[in-house]
Amino acid sequence: MRRMTTPCKDVVTGRRILYADCSYNSACCELEREAEKEGFEFVSTGRYNGSLNHTFIKIKNPKTGEIREFIYDELRGFLLGERMD
Repeated sequence: MRRMTTPCKDVVTGRRILYADCSYNSACCELEREAEKEGFEFVSTGRYNGSLNHTFIKIKNPKTGEIREFIYDELRGFLLGERMD
């Protein structure tokens, strides 16, 4: 699993690539670890879109109600973050 240290835009989704060459489980573990550092809670229920081979993962800040959504791309092994417009 490789963490992308410089901002890198995924040309398919337009989102920032956070991790490459990762499995779903390792992506979730890293996301949960980083979310806890920022005071967010990992929402364990991922929504799978089979036609895109994407799983949507959310983290939530219980104090502010802010929700951040991430995408795990199963075919390419990417964990994708926010949109980069």
